[in-house]
Amino acid sequence: MFLTPIAAIVAGVLTLPVLLTLYFLKLRRRPVRVSSTMFWASSSTDTQVNTPFRMIRPSWLLFLHLLILALLLLAIARPTLPGPGTSDDRIILLIDRSASMAAQTPSGQSHLDLAKQRAKRILNAINRDSSSHQIAVISFAHSPRIIVPFTHDQRAVLNAIEKLTPLDQPDRLQNALDAAASLVTRDGDESTQSPPTRVILITDGVIKSAPTSTTYTLAGAKLTYERVTPLDSPAQENLSIVSMSVQRDPESPKTIRGLLRVLSTNPNTKAATIQITQNNQITKRIAATFTPQLDAIDSPAQAVVPFTLTSSAQSLITASLTATDALASDNTARITLDAATRPSVLLVSSSAFSTDATTTTDLTWILGDQLSAMNLSRLENISPTTYAQLHASGQLKNFDLVIFDVAPTTNPSFLPTPPIPSLSFGMSPALPGLSVEPAQSAKPTTLFISWERTHPALRHVALDQTLVPANQHIIIKPDSPATELARGVPGVLIAQTFLNRNRHILCAFALRNSTWPLQVGFTIFLANAVDLLADQNASASARFYTTIDPVMVTPKPQARQISLSGPINRTINLAQNPAQTSNPISLSILPRQGVYRVQGAEPQMIAVNLFSPSESLLASRSSISIAGIQISARQNAQLRHEIWHWFVGAAALLLAIEWFLYAWRIRI
Repeated sequence: MFLTPIAAIVAGVLTLPVLLTLYFLKLRRRPVRVSSTMFWASSSTDTQVNTPFRMIRPSWLLFLHLLILALLLLAIARPTLPGPGTSDDRIILLIDRSASMAAQTPSGQSHLDLAKQRAKRILNAINRDSSSHQIAVISFAHSPRIIVPFTHDQRAVLNAIEKLTPLDQPDRLQNALDAAASLVTRDGDESTQSPPTRVILITDGVIKSAPTSTTYTLAGAKLTYERVTPLDSPAQENLSIVSMSVQRDPESPKTIRGLLRVLSTNPNTKAATIQITQNNQITKRIAATFTPQLDAIDSPAQAVVPFTLTSSAQSLITASLTATDALASDNTARITLDAATRPSVLLVSSSAFSTDATTTTDLTWILGDQLSAMNLSRLENISPTTYAQLHASGQLKNFDLVIFDVAPTTNPSFLPTPPIPSLSFGMSPALPGLSVEPAQSAKPTTLFISWERTHPALRHVALDQTLVPANQHIIIKPDSPATELARGVPGVLIAQTFLNRNRHILCAFALRNSTWPLQVGFTIFLANAVDLLADQNASASARFYTTIDPVMVTPKPQARQISLSGPINRTINLAQNPAQTSNPISLSILPRQGVYRVQGAEPQMIAVNLFSPSESLLASRSSISIAGIQISARQNAQLRHEIWHWFVGAAALLLAIEWFLYAWRIRI
């Protein structure tokens, strides 16, 4: 390959006629008088031969001159050979180790294995060319890392390349180019020019968010794009889980609802099997049916897979594709879900309850008795006056639920609206969209005539035999967030509303004036209502991180260090002052997906996922744009170095030989 062939052609057109003209013209001789030409036969012949404009006769001298001219013309054309350029004093190997580099080829090698082999071939070419080059190595995924600064020690470079392993992260090419640019200019300043530098990008071409129009920058160096995957091959077939969400059902906290999004780069794949595991126990297997994306060219088929689990305990939920494909790191997704916590309940009643029925004159003891039988983390019974004091001091937020069972004679001013969910019997605090009003009825009691059997609080509850007072009912204001739950002859008897995302349930009657506490349905209703109201924010306890998210943990009291074990092991020593360990600290980014166990901090289990569609699609770019210039990918190609100096040396050697032969011929 020639860098300046036009210059060589122009030089040949100008110099070749000049050389041939010298052989057309008669040689000029200096006349010398001699006594006889008898012994000068060769001189006479030479005189006859050098007649102007006669046909050129072949001679070794003409051939030698033509060969010398050809060598000089080839030198002007600047011939090159595969290998690093001798004009580039420094070479930076920019090696991709993002998640896609772990993809397996049909031969069983990973993309990173191919990248290492390519880097070694380039180093061998550098070694054959010259030992004066300085080599640096930068690996990158989400963040770049200079693993070898500029050095002449190729053995150190080879050892560093051999130790590279792929990370479960998407790449950020611009950050890697910035690191290379900073390495180029590190040894210089604005007044000095950096030595010529070549950056060799070795990658599989799977570049995150890099359409053809994306332009990258690389200041102070030239770039060569070495792609290790075949240029003419289609994208590898791959199945991947690219998103996962899990939360407890706010209507039934023991019910866990999940959703998966799965992609397939194989248009012929119609379905795949997903295995759901809960705390390392296989719970179910689901068939995912893929839907082609007809509105986008070359878009992968996708499947949205819902699933449902049942558990109130802390869970590690894992979804896995059972198929074997090119990339394994995107076949599994994990989420940790905290246990449905035992609620703390505050009971506000006119008098302290007792679990002993002999100490009370009505049925108020049943409410306290049943609450005591529940597995609550905390239960306190207070008067309306104490409730007002707790509300004023902001201490109500220490509870998950407040239940009102207050006698109708109590002054409503003692019942300010709680900042937490509430359940009210009879008298209640002011709630948006609801009010309890007197009702006109011919009978003192009434039966329920309808109720929302599908509502979580009334699920499996029978109200048809329940007698309640008929002297008041609930008025639902128009355009309010309140809804009706149960109705009797006077009107609405049970309703719910929302305030600041907190749910409030109101019963228009006092328990002491009804037969409901004596029925089994009341026990079911109370358990349903406590689960619904106290655990309505349980969905926020589902957690996972991606491989580019900083992981935060909270040290335990008196902890001196935090130990992390899993795909990456890490130990962090904490400050000696225990007071300094109460704030959350960062474990930094965990670049390998998987499950991590934590000692000395909360949470004790951390799930880390890849979740990168760009890496999972394994779609390689054929070119990238650097400063607006498209640089095409090369396969099995290396940089070319100039060898014009070899031709100049050969021409000089032939000139020396020609001079020696001429001198030998004219000796006397």
